[in-house]
Amino acid sequence: MPRRFTGNSPSAVDAETPPIGAGVTPPPISRWAIMGLGTAVAFFALTAGVSYRNQSSFIASEKLAADSRLLIVEVGEMVSMLQTAETAQRAYFLTDDAPFMDDDNDEAPFLNSYNEAVTALPKKLKNLDSLTATADQRVTISVLREAVIARFNHLVATMEIARTEGRSAAIAKVRSGGGQALMKDVLNKASDFSRTEQKVLNARRSAAARALRITHVSDLMTAAVGLGLAVVAFVRLRREFLERHAVARDLDEQRELLHVTLHSIGDAVVTTDPEGHIRSLNAAAERLTNWRANEAGGRSSAEVLRIVDERTRATLDSPAAQAIRERRSVKQPNHAILIGKDGTERRIENNASPIRTPDGRVLGAVLTFRDVTERKRAEDALRRGEERLRRALQASRMVAWEIDLKAEVVVRSENAADLTGLPGFGPVSESLDLVHPEDRPHVEAELAKALRGDADYDVEYRIVLADGRVMWVADKGEVRRNALVEPTHVVGVFMDITGRRQAEEDLREADRRKDRFLATLAHELRNPLAPVSNALQAWPFVKDDPIELDRLRNTMARQVGQMTRLIDDLMDVSRITRGKIVLDKNPVDLKATLDAAVEGVAPIIQARKHRLTISIPDPSPRIDGDQARLVQVFSNLLTNAAKYTDEGGRIDVSAEIERGAADRVAVSVADNGPGIPRPMLARIFEMFAQVDQTLNRAHGGLGIGLTLVKTLVELHGGTVEADSPGPGKGTTFTVHLPLGRHEAVCAPPASEKPAASQSISANTAGTDCLPSRVLVVDDMRPSARTMSLLLQGIGHEVRVANDGPTALDCLEEFLPDVVLLDIAMPGMNGYEVARRIRQRNCRQPLLVALTGYGREEDRAEAFEAGFDRHLVKPASLTDLKSLFETAAAVDPSPSGK
Repeated sequence: MPRRFTGNSPSAVDAETPPIGAGVTPPPISRWAIMGLGTAVAFFALTAGVSYRNQSSFIASEKLAADSRLLIVEVGEMVSMLQTAETAQRAYFLTDDAPFMDDDNDEAPFLNSYNEAVTALPKKLKNLDSLTATADQRVTISVLREAVIARFNHLVATMEIARTEGRSAAIAKVRSGGGQALMKDVLNKASDFSRTEQKVLNARRSAAARALRITHVSDLMTAAVGLGLAVVAFVRLRREFLERHAVARDLDEQRELLHVTLHSIGDAVVTTDPEGHIRSLNAAAERLTNWRANEAGGRSSAEVLRIVDERTRATLDSPAAQAIRERRSVKQPNHAILIGKDGTERRIENNASPIRTPDGRVLGAVLTFRDVTERKRAEDALRRGEERLRRALQASRMVAWEIDLKAEVVVRSENAADLTGLPGFGPVSESLDLVHPEDRPHVEAELAKALRGDADYDVEYRIVLADGRVMWVADKGEVRRNALVEPTHVVGVFMDITGRRQAEEDLREADRRKDRFLATLAHELRNPLAPVSNALQAWPFVKDDPIELDRLRNTMARQVGQMTRLIDDLMDVSRITRGKIVLDKNPVDLKATLDAAVEGVAPIIQARKHRLTISIPDPSPRIDGDQARLVQVFSNLLTNAAKYTDEGGRIDVSAEIERGAADRVAVSVADNGPGIPRPMLARIFEMFAQVDQTLNRAHGGLGIGLTLVKTLVELHGGTVEADSPGPGKGTTFTVHLPLGRHEAVCAPPASEKPAASQSISANTAGTDCLPSRVLVVDDMRPSARTMSLLLQGIGHEVRVANDGPTALDCLEEFLPDVVLLDIAMPGMNGYEVARRIRQRNCRQPLLVALTGYGREEDRAEAFEAGFDRHLVKPASLTDLKSLFETAAAVDPSPSGK
């Protein structure tokens, strides 16, 4: 049951706080009262001292006298024991009625008496040592002790003779008289000691009696003086009572003031009794605990103040009980939660202290606490923000810093050690020592400008880490100034921008390579354009010479083919960068593939008079691959070898089977040309990389052929590598391809198939396809006119339109079987024209996109717009003839693709 509680009245505060009275001054004491009190105190102190001294002297004398008496008795008992032992030993030797030397036999009384005396003697000697209090006693006892020990040793030696030599030998030793002389010496010294000690005893008795008399006189005097002072004290105490009564009223007023104060302050205050039961709660404590003072009174503090750990929810020990138990102030952890009577939870800070009287008695405990919920939330938010900042700094490889200019020290964020190896705190010189020597003057100059106020501190520079690595950093800071506009601190961040710098350098290098590529592309395109332009300008002069005209046509055809191959390579590069190359894999015969590649490069090999050798295992290995792409791989390698090998050089092609975990075939293309420098071997397969980048290079090329080779080989699951022993020692390219797992007959050699791109020549002209009506739509009039002449030359009826609306008008009138439609036209483009055609309710022609756009996305967009075929300019005559052969089979509906 709760204990009875009287509430928060001033009387209830009496026991809960130390005495107040700070503002109350008792009436002053008179000078005569002070003098009288001092005299009385001095007299009582003097008499008490005299009485105490004499009582102490009496007690000491009595104690010394008692010690002397006890010492005399102890010496007498010791001599008596020694004599008993001597007598018992002699009687034992001279008596024959007991068994000889039977120590355990009860029928040997003389021997038992001897043993008891011998056993007790050492204890008596030890007691004598403890009873000696003066130096004279110690000297006398020491002399007596030596005599006793000598006689004691003689008795023991005699008994030992009896044990070893027999009773007769022992009796002879006794009769020799040595023992009697020693015993006589003991008796004489004991007698001397007793006489001397008796004199000391008499003197101590006299001193004790004298001290007792003085003590009695002192006590009588003290009693007399005390009686007189009692009368004076009664009068004075009555006056003091009246004065203290007035002081008590003031104390009550101050207690009431304390009570009001406790209920007015913002912190909660709770007091308990020594058992930890609640005595009082102020208003703040009532509000935070939801307990009324009259409800909580007498209850256990653990019941009213339910405090748990915020993290574990474990109940914490009552701070008031802990303060009382440990008799010291205690403070609970910062993660304490107070659960109110209604279940409301608040985060609190609290501490408790014992209430103690001046003599150290514990009257209870006082507990103060405050609601810190909002502050803790703000701290938690701040901590989370700091953690987010720390993680952001870590993730972005940034370090926050602050320089104290006066102390010349810098404070860094904790991730500085991981990023730079510098500690979180240190001199500014540590940071400057990391700066690259070439950049340090610039950094110091920028910092000086910022301190002068000329500019913000914003600089990029290099630092050298402890392991020798060089890191680029961007350092930005803001100067803080005092009221006198003097710089005091610099606050900022620096960030690792090594990756950005490297990316910028890579971009610059890529830009340089792009510029070189564009210049090379212009050069390579102008090379075939020059013969075409020259042939066209020379045409009028040889128009009557059929042989020369045929040469001009062949020259132009070869140069147009060269430009077409360049453009095809560029398109392949585009497909590579977008991952759009898809292989059409079939069982491929290696010999047939190499033959097709050699056939394609035969003209340049023959023109440069190279000697070509091919060595392939028999039977020829089979590979699962795309034959057209493999032909492209080996054609590029052979072309590369032919171009860079001096006229009359040697090119060797060889293949061998590599057995292992995965069987492969290695195909090598080796030449005896100028070779490749070692540093360039690592970059030879990169896009636009060329060994000779000077303007006077003789072999040309865009620098993309080997990139195509590497990509196509890797798409086949193989690898390619380049090796060159050194300048003038030639180059060897080795392609490793996995062997095929099929036994199917290989596809026919590529030479038996139509070429993917073939120049137009008079020899290929023919009219072996059915005549068709063809509508050519192209805003480029020369392109439309030449295509019209070509189609008319092979027997087709042709109509030309140079824009979309005209083409739609011709559609109803001309009713074409095939429409060759350009895509990039002003106004209405080819996609829109195709959609309009497909929307018309009429006979649908075969729609063919004839465009310079050859990406996969372009083809997909054309088919989505309604086209049936997609051809890339310039279209070969073979492609056109194949197209017209299928025109008759086209479904009139706009569904074919």
